[in-house]
Amino acid sequence: MVSWWQDIVYAFRSLWAVKSRAVLSMLGIIIGVMSVLAVASIGLSAQDLILSQVTSFGGDLIGVTPGGSQEDSPPPIALGIVLTTLKLGDAEALQDVRGVEYVVPYVNSTETVSLGRETAVTSVVGVNEQVQGLEGLEMAEGRFLTAEDVARFARVAVVGTTVAESLSPDRSLLGQTVSVKGVRFTVVGLTSEQGTAFFQNLDDRVLVPVTTAQRLVAGIDYVSAIRMRVIEGTNVDRLKEDAAQVMRRRHHISDPSKDDFTIGSTEQAAEMLGNVTGAMQGFLLIVTAISLLVGGINIMNIMFVSVRERRREIGLRKALGANSGRILRQFLAESGAMSLAGGTIGAAVGIAFSALVAVAVRHYGYSWTFFMPVSYVVGALVVAALIGMVSGVSPAVTASRLDPIVALREE
Repeated sequence: MVSWWQDIVYAFRSLWAVKSRAVLSMLGIIIGVMSVLAVASIGLSAQDLILSQVTSFGGDLIGVTPGGSQEDSPPPIALGIVLTTLKLGDAEALQDVRGVEYVVPYVNSTETVSLGRETAVTSVVGVNEQVQGLEGLEMAEGRFLTAEDVARFARVAVVGTTVAESLSPDRSLLGQTVSVKGVRFTVVGLTSEQGTAFFQNLDDRVLVPVTTAQRLVAGIDYVSAIRMRVIEGTNVDRLKEDAAQVMRRRHHISDPSKDDFTIGSTEQAAEMLGNVTGAMQGFLLIVTAISLLVGGINIMNIMFVSVRERRREIGLRKALGANSGRILRQFLAESGAMSLAGGTIGAAVGIAFSALVAVAVRHYGYSWTFFMPVSYVVGALVVAALIGMVSGVSPAVTASRLDPIVALREE
């Protein structure tokens, strides 16, 4: 044990004597360990964020989107394709499905909202009165949209806190009139701070009656999506099938493979997105593993150079009584120390980088949890040290087999 400890101390002294070369040799290990920890940490945080965003309204939501479900390709909406198959009447018909508590049609558009000289580019979302219950919205001032507002195409709006502060920072926006595409809306309510959900800032939007949004803002006769909240205790799979039957009757579809809509739950969305991030994380970990392997090869090459340059030292130590085993341990300790030092630097950089990512994401309003399990850090350092020692086996064996007489004569 004492002998190994002496070898380790001597190894670090040897590395300190050639600092520049040692740093260059450790570069691959530094990058590899940094990447492994950063990818692992960010991957865990991303999966947690996705789960929290998708289930932010609760796990009992069902979404209806335009376009059929294709297993071999992403949904049309993900490709930027606009489909017009969902209608306001579909949302009204889905209200009669047993087990549904709320049904909300959405018409989404990005518009410039103005109040006098103040303007704000924000999401203008057409909804019905049930969105308050579905999303759990709370009012800070005024009232929410009503069924009467929707029925009579009322020019009223409920504004989020971010938009309100942008347009009227000094006084309440309640009762004032804002303009969207030349259409004047009276602000009847202000929502409390809501945060983010489904990767949308709920405070940076203006809610208007869905009928008004269709006719006066977007100029369309369809809706972007429909969301439903399920009554607690309802069989979600059965409800989805009942909803699909309603949609097929309305769209005159007899063959389910011809569906022009997709019905999915928040659990399905969370699982799908989790699988995607998991696959990406796995791919990146493979790439970083290659970086560690390259770092190990680099250390092996440098150790061979070190053996050639230190032949006289090796010969002299052997002549003074050091056996082959001691020389072997010395060079194994040096390669392991080099890799462990590189791993430590890489771990520090990886942790710092992951922390900076967390700060940056939180700056944009998302609840990003910083994950860095101690087991990951310890595991990365152990792997780095093992890679270094394995990489140093061949150079160490070469050094241990040197004939001291030949080594001293060559010098």
